[in-house]
Amino acid sequence: MIDEWLADAFGVRADRVEPVTRATWRVRADGLDLAVKVGVGQCGALVAEHVGLGDGVRTVDGEPVSVRDGRWMAVSRWNGGVLGVEAEMTAQHWRSLGGLLRRVHSAPRRAGLPEDRHDLGALLARLEATRWRGHPVVRDLRARAVELAGLPAGPRGVCHGDPHLGNTFAHADGTVSLIDWDDAVSARPEWDVMFVLGGGVLADRLVGAAEQEWFSEGYGRPVSAPHLAFHPCVRALTDLVELAEEGGAAAGGHIADILGVTGPAAVRS
Repeated sequence: MIDEWLADAFGVRADRVEPVTRATWRVRADGLDLAVKVGVGQCGALVAEHVGLGDGVRTVDGEPVSVRDGRWMAVSRWNGGVLGVEAEMTAQHWRSLGGLLRRVHSAPRRAGLPEDRHDLGALLARLEATRWRGHPVVRDLRARAVELAGLPAGPRGVCHGDPHLGNTFAHADGTVSLIDWDDAVSARPEWDVMFVLGGGVLADRLVGAAEQEWFSEGYGRPVSAPHLAFHPCVRALTDLVELAEEGGAAAGGHIADILGVTGPAAVRS
């Protein structure tokens, strides 16, 4: 089905199709190495193009994506870098990531992006239904989120929405690229920079002080300390609630990471 849609819409005749995830394939065709993604709802390829970072292949009709039966297909060049969580990220890579997010946050607003408005009351109600509600780290996160919830929203703009190292590729020339733009939101820039400043959000790959400094040199924009404190609290609580509701051994392991002495939540508690 994928190869047929690809041929009809993009004029690409696939020689080999390799599944990467449930919605992404690596396609070799006529000497090309391509990434093909199919989804519903917001198409991240259109957001990447809006901020000037798209590398998509156009359809035979000159469109950036193909839409069929409520689903979209986007095609881009296969990313040849090393995934950020596996790469030896140099100072140049961190500065490049800062400059990349500066470019994203400097782009004009895009109509139709979802807002990052948090229903903190609903989130805390769900939290109360979990066994973790009395954990000391959770109590601290909850208190800080409630304390900071009244901050003025301030200016909003395009944000990638999930620029952790698992969505970052490092290249040999010191540049980086971002993938998976489908969670892009209209938000304050702190929504993105919290993935680096303050230690990041990956418990097994916290961002050190030197890396944060290099990132800030590349980013070169002011950051609101109160908002930078608020967003990670909400992120940690949201992850914890969703994992608790999911249940299972794997979810329990991720919760332990969030609440552990080295995890992102503990760093901010």
